[in-house]
Amino acid sequence: MTETATKAFANLRDTSHFEWYIIPLLLIIIYIYNNEARQKNWSPIFAGLALWGCDWFNEIWNGLVFHFTQYAPVWGTPGKTAYEILIGLNIEICMMFSIMGVAASIILPRDKTLKIAGLPNRWFFIIFYTTASVIVEIILNYFGVLTWDYSWWNVNAPWTIWIGGYFWFFLVCFWVYDMKTIRAKAITVGVAASIILPQDKTLKIAGLPNRWFFIILLTTASVIVEIILNYFGVLTWDYSWWNVNAPWTIWIGGYFWFFLVCFWVYDMKTIRAKAITVGTILGIDLILLIMFIGILKWL
Repeated sequence: MTETATKAFANLRDTSHFEWYIIPLLLIIIYIYNNEARQKNWSPIFAGLALWGCDWFNEIWNGLVFHFTQYAPVWGTPGKTAYEILIGLNIEICMMFSIMGVAASIILPRDKTLKIAGLPNRWFFIIFYTTASVIVEIILNYFGVLTWDYSWWNVNAPWTIWIGGYFWFFLVCFWVYDMKTIRAKAITVGVAASIILPQDKTLKIAGLPNRWFFIILLTTASVIVEIILNYFGVLTWDYSWWNVNAPWTIWIGGYFWFFLVCFWVYDMKTIRAKAITVGTILGIDLILLIMFIGILKWL
């Protein structure tokens, strides 16, 4: 086993390296997808998910190479990370690939026949993004955070990385983007369309008013994330009434009323009403902070 493979393997799925910056990064990704969905830009969403799926395929076979050779993965990530999912895939890379397809496809011209530098624009961007991605990989390899241990996959043989690592990612990404129907995109990617908050408040989902459906869904998802963070040991509970055995207290007291207030403000009819309500909430927070930190020094 190579030295770099040994380092990467030692970090594999080690929860002690968890860092909190992963949470805001996750929210940024959710925002990007929801923003596209809100504008009904389904093509970038499916293009993004398609590229992400392609990367997962590559990461899986890369891990299998290491498993069966016990020598090294084709590419490894031995550097510092908040969480290493597979031997060549850390959480930061995974998050990057989850939005790469969205970022790459939103610039595509509506006219597929338009040429750039004498090339059909789709092929121009496939070549451009693939080449740019390989250059970034070479820089990361130079920094020592992305390693290569095979002679046919390194800086001296960049064409294998170009074709096997990125070219087909963007090819699939743009192919899905240009599909004519949402159904075709969804079937190809294998996922349903992203969820957004409908404008029509009376619309029902699963028999519930959509606001209540999303409040329940998002609250439950948030509690599940808390339980996972507690399992990793980065979020602790020391009271019997607020832990994994009493999730309803976290559900109600921790998140339910967050989303209740969030959607209540969202549905207010005027900007003035929203501003007054948000200002009041933040004002109360400020007063409490001054009182408990500055005056009483309880916090």
